[in-house]
Amino acid sequence: MKTKQAKELIQKARDLRASKTRFLLEVTTPLKQELRAIREDRMLSDVGKEEKIKALKEKATPQFMKMVHLRKQEYQINLKKAKQLAEETINSNVVQIDDATRMKFQRDFSDMKFNIAILGADKAFDKVKDFAKNVPDAAYAQLLLDNFHEVAGFYSGDGFEQVRKELLRTYNTVKEDFTPEEVSEAYEIIEEVDRSINNKMFTLIMPGDNPAVNGEYSSIAEVFTHDAARYYQDTDMYFRLRKEEPPVYEDPAEVEEEKEPEVKKSPEDIRYAEFNRKAEELQKQIENWDVRKDMLKGRADALTAE
Repeated sequence: MKTKQAKELIQKARDLRASKTRFLLEVTTPLKQELRAIREDRMLSDVGKEEKIKALKEKATPQFMKMVHLRKQEYQINLKKAKQLAEETINSNVVQIDDATRMKFQRDFSDMKFNIAILGADKAFDKVKDFAKNVPDAAYAQLLLDNFHEVAGFYSGDGFEQVRKELLRTYNTVKEDFTPEEVSEAYEIIEEVDRSINNKMFTLIMPGDNPAVNGEYSSIAEVFTHDAARYYQDTDMYFRLRKEEPPVYEDPAEVEEEKEPEVKKSPEDIRYAEFNRKAEELQKQIENWDVRKDMLKGRADALTAE
């Protein structure tokens, strides 16, 4: 089921966000140890220590930013694929409406609107609810949902606040009753992706935060150059300013799909291949024998001539 695959992809994206702290710890801990070793090196002067620390940070920062950029790409690719699978699920469940159903609905719907106009919106509301309760199938339900705004228009004035709440409940009931579960899940998946895909994946500092007490910000600022902390949330800008092409994330699943599948050979194919191999060896032996025969004949002719 595609919605199951989509949920798995969304979970991968969530896991990437949730593992931010562990990722930073794994990357910064070895560098902190190197920096500590430099600072404690008695063979270096203060200037020498500063130069060595600067060189280490300048070397480590681009690699770190590449890692962050790839994680961001992986996060977004997982969400985009999840949305694509959800959209495919919705499209494959589109209700087909035939002409007979469309004509029946138009006749019934026109009768209901006529009753609302004659009886008055307040008195005719029970007929609206009955109409919604007696929806026969998904195609008819889809037509009602597509045209429900016309019914709502009768109750747009003052004094119908409670009725409008009932109308919304009626609309949602029809929608839920005739929407397959996987389609409902697909819509929820799309909503979550749209909410999440452009979020800052690694939020370090919120407005009003004190950088001095933010552990993650402090770690990055300690072991990398200022650019790492400045563009940690916007790696595209980092590479753009450096005039470098950012790394491109390769989905392991797609790389695996691109590999040529190994063809399993039948016993007949194996025997035929072995036959060809032996035939080629025999042909080479014959060719070698012909060469040797020509050489011997040439020597014999030379001796005869002498």
